[in-house]
Amino acid sequence: MAVLERIQATIAENRGTILLLVGLFLLLNPQLTAGLAETDADQYGYESFQITVTEDGTLETSEKIFSIDSDAACLDIPITRACILEQAVYDDGGIVYAGPSSFIERSYSYVYVHDEGFFEPVERERSDGRVHYGHDPVDASTAMDRISTPIDRASVDAREAIEQGTFGTTDEIRDANELIQVDGEYYVVDRTSYDSAGDDGTWVTLLIRWLPGLLGFGLLLVGHFLQVATDVKRVRQQ
Repeated sequence: MAVLERIQATIAENRGTILLLVGLFLLLNPQLTAGLAETDADQYGYESFQITVTEDGTLETSEKIFSIDSDAACLDIPITRACILEQAVYDDGGIVYAGPSSFIERSYSYVYVHDEGFFEPVERERSDGRVHYGHDPVDASTAMDRISTPIDRASVDAREAIEQGTFGTTDEIRDANELIQVDGEYYVVDRTSYDSAGDDGTWVTLLIRWLPGLLGFGLLLVGHFLQVATDVKRVRQQ
């Protein structure tokens, strides 16, 4: 009992200092309640769409799809700068320039011309040393086979989206908007919705976020008052 009484007496005598330390800790660590102010994680909604190759070599797709595959120009919405340039070159029957054959850099293997089909960009050196840049037609099935990813190499989430038709997740699907081949058929997983779990801005959220700081500041004031009172008491007892 004597030990317990001494501990209680020590705490009572130094409670001002204790409150100061606790208040300072809370004031310097506002992240303690940050998790409580957060809502659920971001939500992404995905849907799979089948891409059909027609007899004339063109594609039939859903108007909802914004991008089919990054390895073919002109399969994106909105139209990219690369697509506009490739379309202009195609319409002119190619261009001729002076320079190395690898002068034109591109990140895609094919160009898709609507109502025409797939074409492969080709650079050919001419007898005069200049280079002709144009497009050679490619069978649509050949192009689709080369740029598509087999289903067994696709991500788990992409496979789930194709199997279920729709799929919800808290993370973005890394191979969305890339062609995926399933038993000779082609699919694209496209994001159709997104719900952010950011700060909702309510007074409750703001209060929770500022709670450690407010409580810490209050404890600092009380601790300082108690510490001063204890010092005054000691002086009077001397």
